[in-house]
Order: sequence, then C-alpha cells, then structure tokens
Amino acid sequence: MDFPFPKINFDDINKFEASWGVFLLIASAASFVFKEETEMIPLWVKLLVLTIALVAIVRGLYEWRKRQNKLDKKLDLEIVSIQTELKNATAEQVKEKTKQKAEMFSEAQKDKTEEDPNKGESEKNEVEHKKQSMEKYFSVTQKTIQQLSKIDYQHYITQIQKTIGNCFLYDLIYKSLNANLNDKIVEIKYVRELREDNHFINKLLDGLEIQISVYRRNIRKQADLVLVIVYDTSTVDIEQIRNKIRLYTFDNTALHGMQVEFIKEQKINEFNANYIL
Repeated sequence: MDFPFPKINFDDINKFEASWGVFLLIASAASFVFKEETEMIPLWVKLLVLTIALVAIVRGLYEWRKRQNKLDKKLDLEIVSIQTELKNATAEQVKEKTKQKAEMFSEAQKDKTEEDPNKGESEKNEVEHKKQSMEKYFSVTQKTIQQLSKIDYQHYITQIQKTIGNCFLYDLIYKSLNANLNDKIVEIKYVRELREDNHFINKLLDGLEIQISVYRRNIRKQADLVLVIVYDTSTVDIEQIRNKIRLYTFDNTALHGMQVEFIKEQKINEFNANYIL
C-alpha cells in the first residue's frame, strides 16, 4: 500500500510549515500501519514525529489564517479604492466614443481621384455624412439607454455611461447588490442594416473582449456582457446573426456566454429592459 505524500509548498513560510506537518503526519501514520517494516523504530520516536507533525500543522494553519485575514482586509480596501475609479463619463468622452462607433458602422466613401472635378464637393459631403452619422448614433444610443434604464429589479442599480481610468467607457452597467449575482455590462451598437458577413460581425464584436476584461480586472467583480444591437432594417434572419456571433465567441473565454439582444429602432420604447436581467 502506497501513501500519497503531499507536495511541500515553498512559496510561503506558513504554507511550508503546514504542508511539512502534513508530510510528517502521513509518515507517522505509515509507521503505525506498516509495523513490520518499521519495527526497528522506537515507539517514542513515532510518537515524537506525530506530535511534531500536529504542532506544525496547527501552527502553520493558524499563522496562515492570520496573514490571510490581513490580506483579505487589504483586498477589501483595494476594491473600495478601485471602485471609486468608476467615474461618470464627461460629455467629451461620450462624444468621442459616439464618433468612433458611428465611423465604424458608417458606409465607406468611394475614393476620388485628383482629376475628379467634384472632389471638393465629395469631401464636403463626406464630412457632413460623418456628422449626421454621429448625431444619429448619439440619438439612438441615448434613447436606448433611457429605455434600458427602466428596470424593475431590486437586486440591481443602474449606472449610465461610466468610465474606468478615463479610457474605457461603458454605455450601461447593471451593478448587482446581491453577492450571488454578477454585474451586467451593456454595450450598445447601432446599425442601419443588419448583415451576416464576417466583416460586419467583427465590427459588432470589436473591443468587447477588452471592455469586459478591463471591468473584471479593475472592479474585481464578475460581470456578464450584454450586446444590444439596435437596427433600422434587416434583410437577413436575426437568429442567423445571433448564432454566428455565438460561434465567433465560443472559444473566447471573455465573451463566451455573452447575451445578445436585437431591438428595432422604431420599437426601442417597447423593449422590456427586464429581459436583460
């Protein structure tokens, strides 16, 4: 009969003491089980080893627990400090994110050659097009956020357009008041027409892995990601896009299990925010 001796832990003095005690305890127990093989060892030696093992285990675990309590308190203070970094986004930050997202989904403009007599007019139209796209994106996003804020659930509080470290802006956060429930991070994407090609799917998922990873790492709270896609028209089956997103995110730990909701622009006010929770 072989005894499974534990691995000695060398990365912490208290863990080392406790694990060494367990090692001695198993050795002492083996000496009593295999009496014939260990009959040359005096009984008092076996009892001494057993005593040393028990003292080492008790002392090691006691000191280990004392240190862990201090580390837990330090971690709690760090969490409080880090959570204060979840700040309200400024108007400029909201504008910049809206601009980036609007440009991502705006239709690409055709390049004009220098010989094109309408080049100046085309550039002027492009600037106007981008401005209109941003205004539209901002309007739809704010309308969606307003609707999604109408939750009736006592275990969450709603936080709108928060930032972490002045870099990452979150459209909507449902912050859990229950230790057994994860936070919900909502990212809103507005597109005029849904498509199911790979390039379009990549645009929808762009930046989401970083967004959720930064939140989990800095706030130190588990959070689930919710992608809300607001669209104007659709010429494809929405479920096909949903399934394709699932395939794209299946092997991605950060995005695996992400919830995807589709809202038609004309029916934003009819969407029940409680579906997300």
